[in-house]
Amino acid sequence: IVVDSVTGFEVAIAEAEDGDTILLAAGSFQLNERVDFTDRDFSIIGDVDEQGLPLTTIIAAGVNRAIWMTGGQYDATRLENLVVEGGEVGAGIYMENTADPGPQLINCTVRNCNWHDHGAGIRLNNAHPTITGCRIEACVAANRGGGAYIYNGGSMIADDCTFTTNQADDGGAFMIWDASTADLSNCFVELNAAVEYGGG
Repeated sequence: IVVDSVTGFEVAIAEAEDGDTILLAAGSFQLNERVDFTDRDFSIIGDVDEQGLPLTTIIAAGVNRAIWMTGGQYDATRLENLVVEGGEVGAGIYMENTADPGPQLINCTVRNCNWHDHGAGIRLNNAHPTITGCRIEACVAANRGGGAYIYNGGSMIADDCTFTTNQADDGGAFMIWDASTADLSNCFVELNAAVEYGGG
């Protein structure tokens, strides 16, 4: 079953169990609250056009993040073929204390996030995702890590990804902090900006 409404999406999230896959139709899903995976491992997969570009957009609800993963998710959890937007005052994805390897982001775009703190696009607190074929763009953080903020022993593996036009006080593209690591291959980091350190 392909979900094509916000109400249907909310029901699917509430009822999802480990190993489930939620298929989202093309279109925009303006959230009323964040998508919280709690302690479950499931996948959300959107639609694509003929070129394979995502046609499904998830937009954060006000001053909130669109996606929330803090329940020990591992690589069975997958976000694929999605555009995740923070909107005027929101942010993209938050992960905390995931397994290693952690959740997978595949063919996703995280964009247009405007956040009052660290990590507007993606914030990784002792989290360990693998990001493949993704774009992180036009995300603005008031503090550290416009595109991504990796801290508290977190790590990020990114392959064939683009970090562009992100902004922050420190670390426009990303900030890697507090015994954390990032392993980038075949990635483009360009046109990012920082007020102080590390525009990228």
